[in-house]
Amino acid sequence: MSSVCKKSDEYMVYKMITIICQTLVKNHSKNSAKERTKAYTACPQNQSLCLDTSAPKGKERMKIAASAVFAIWVSVNLAINAFAAPYLGVEAEHDFGQIFQGQKIRHTFVIGNYGDAPLVITGIKTSCQCTAALLSAPEIPPDATGEIQLTFNSHDFSGKVTKHVLFTTNDPRHTQVKLTLRGLVQPEIEATPPLIRPQYLPMGQTTLARVTLANRGKTPIELGEPHSTIDEVTATLFARKLAPGEQTTLVLNITPRSSQPHVRGLVLIGIKGAHIEELRIPVYTRVLPNSSSNAPEPNFSKDR
Repeated sequence: MSSVCKKSDEYMVYKMITIICQTLVKNHSKNSAKERTKAYTACPQNQSLCLDTSAPKGKERMKIAASAVFAIWVSVNLAINAFAAPYLGVEAEHDFGQIFQGQKIRHTFVIGNYGDAPLVITGIKTSCQCTAALLSAPEIPPDATGEIQLTFNSHDFSGKVTKHVLFTTNDPRHTQVKLTLRGLVQPEIEATPPLIRPQYLPMGQTTLARVTLANRGKTPIELGEPHSTIDEVTATLFARKLAPGEQTTLVLNITPRSSQPHVRGLVLIGIKGAHIEELRIPVYTRVLPNSSSNAPEPNFSKDR
């Protein structure tokens, strides 16, 4: 069989592409690769690669080469896209330390996308209404960052507090991520005891209870006139203005009058200069039917 050797640019491009295609195919099927190389022969005159006379020539050869290049480009991009994914990074915990009751804490968590595909935050949920979450953007491009700002209102909390926020993403390694806020909430106005709870009180008999109010904050405060939510309890406050570290006494008169088996109410005191605007002291006791009953000595417990 006669062969034609031609070192044109078109031929060399075609030859390069077909060799690349052969190599790719050979990795998957040796038999298929052998059949594709039958059309090639060696030129003993100049030791260069030549195309058999049955191979396509000219523009047809260029079309085949262009098709092969496009096929390779598509295959490579599909392979890259198949493995492309976002990769989330975040410092997921924050300790805000010690705060006074009523303070609001704001902290911004920085969400980084260290992958090669957009990171999408598909949902976000807080553990309670005391914590709010604000998302800067639902989608974070590769090599970029986003933010989730959390705001915690400590008004109804005291002691050690831990709050969580859960958000979901399209990162296959981190489909759910939990952010945590923790710290210690201290009362700025400390009431001792915080709850007035004598075990039993006789009907019609007045019992006194005392509560110490101390300013544990850093600024002076002013207390308002105490107010009871029930008629069976009256309250008197000795001092209204307290500098940091000072304290005063609240005296309660508890006189069960109705036929109800319990006395249950609140003593409310307005506050100026503190993070909370009102102090609430619960009062709860059981009532004996009449004053002639052998009632145990009142016990003003600190337990809630």
